[in-house]
Amino acid sequence: MVVLQWHVVLNEDFHTLLRVTPEDQAAWTADKRFIRLKDKAGRHYITLGAGPEGGLLVSNLNRPADAAEHSAKNYITIDPPKVYADENTFIKKLLELDGYYMDDLDYDLFPAKKKEQVWWWADDGFNSNSFIAGLLAASGAEVPTPPVSTPGFDKPVPKEHFTNAAKPRKAGRRQ
Repeated sequence: MVVLQWHVVLNEDFHTLLRVTPEDQAAWTADKRFIRLKDKAGRHYITLGAGPEGGLLVSNLNRPADAAEHSAKNYITIDPPKVYADENTFIKKLLELDGYYMDDLDYDLFPAKKKEQVWWWADDGFNSNSFIAGLLAASGAEVPTPPVSTPGFDKPVPKEHFTNAAKPRKAGRRQ
C-alpha cells in the first residue's frame, strides 16, 4: 500500500511524504531498502521524502522524521494508476523516478507559484511538499489534496526532474 502521510513542521504547516508498505511483502524481501523499517504488524516499509540540505531540495529514503510512526488518521491511500500491472510495478516506478531526481533544485520553505513570487522574498524554489506532489504526478498517480496546510504542494517539482533524461544516481546512495 502506498499512502500519502503528513506531520506538522511549523505551527499549522505540514510536511508530506510517501509511506510504501507492499501488500506482497515476499516480493521485496531481497530489496535492501525494505530491511530496516517494520510497522507494528511486522510488515516492512520505506518512506520517500525530501528536505533541505545545503540550500538544495534533496530526496532521501527513510528520513528520520518520515520513518517514525505517524498518526493512523493522517494519511490518504494512493491507488496505483491503471497503467501499472499491479502494486509492485507501481512501487518500482516510484523508486525509479525518485532515483532519477538529481537533488539539484533550489529549496525554499514557502515556495510560491510563478505569478505569486516577489523579488524581496526567497520563494522561487521548491520544498518537500513540491517533491512529493511532483513524484506522484510523474508516476501518473492521482495527486490528492491533503486536508491540512501543505505549502508547496500546489507547486510540484516538474516531471522532467524525474525522468531518465537526467543521469540516474548510483544505486544504494540513499538508505
